[in-house]
Amino acid sequence: MPSGGCYPYPSNYAKQRFCSKRCSGLHNRKRAAPIERFRTSYQVVVNGCWQWSAGLFQTGYGRLYDGERSIGAHCFSYRHFIGPIAKGLTVDHICRNRACVNPLHLRLLSSGSNVLAGLSPSALNKRKTRCLRGHQFSPANTHLAKDGHRTCRECSRLRARRWREIDPQRARQPGRNYRTRNPEKVRQQARDYRARNLEQVRQRGRDYWAKKRLSVVEHLKMNHLALSP
Repeated sequence: MPSGGCYPYPSNYAKQRFCSKRCSGLHNRKRAAPIERFRTSYQVVVNGCWQWSAGLFQTGYGRLYDGERSIGAHCFSYRHFIGPIAKGLTVDHICRNRACVNPLHLRLLSSGSNVLAGLSPSALNKRKTRCLRGHQFSPANTHLAKDGHRTCRECSRLRARRWREIDPQRARQPGRNYRTRNPEKVRQQARDYRARNLEQVRQRGRDYWAKKRLSVVEHLKMNHLALSP
């Protein structure tokens, strides 16, 4: 058999699973117990991490064969030293070292909490308390989109104001188009707003007519002074 590989022999081993007795012996050799291979596959480093020195997944997590399939070495460590992993939870590294298998550096989190506890762009953005212009992400100043994306209301107002200053006609056109396409929806939104903010709407009306009466009175006074001899 060539030294570079093996292939099915057409005679004695044609109907067997392995190409030769050598390959069969290599595959069927007795493996050590998973815990024994686990104990010989890590090194303790200065910061207390148990650095996995055997095979790794492409994601950087340690890989260990438990007798049936390859699993994460950190998951095996958690199950062996701490307990079972509940359904819907994942093992998170407190030390942020994916190759660490120290059970004291592991904890159970939900998938969403695990992502937000990491160093991914989504996790870093979630922990931000201010936007790029320094406005605080308070409940009153934060708009949440349907996909969970958040935007700063103050920045949106600044962009809209700048757009109206640059091209006022074009800035008003989207609103006109929306009201033309959805007249009943616009009326319903106005009714809902008045129902939610009835006192505020009435106060605005009172302020408006107070200013209107004041302007009418001033106008009459000016006309009276102009007509008086």
